[in-house]
Amino acid sequence: PVLLMMGIAGASNLKQGGVAAGQAWIDAYTGKCYHQTCDVIGPDWNLAGAVQDIDLIGTITDELAHSNRWPQWKPGSEFKAVRDKSAAARR
Repeated sequence: PVLLMMGIAGASNLKQGGVAAGQAWIDAYTGKCYHQTCDVIGPDWNLAGAVQDIDLIGTITDELAHSNRWPQWKPGSEFKAVRDKSAAARR
């Protein structure tokens, strides 16, 4: 549920049931169990999507860590000038 609520897992758009099913699950969970005694992982939870998201984030992180490519700031970003100044040190 944390991944869903943080939007890391693509918000509430579930592979099975779509946005309606995902939002219904979040609403029920946060309305009944979030920070309550029933706030536990249950055997009916399907975490396959969360595992896929975490695998993807890990793959992207690994590729960035072991390459010469660096994420870039969008033009106009207040941080782009700082990143550009340090570009030579990253080569």
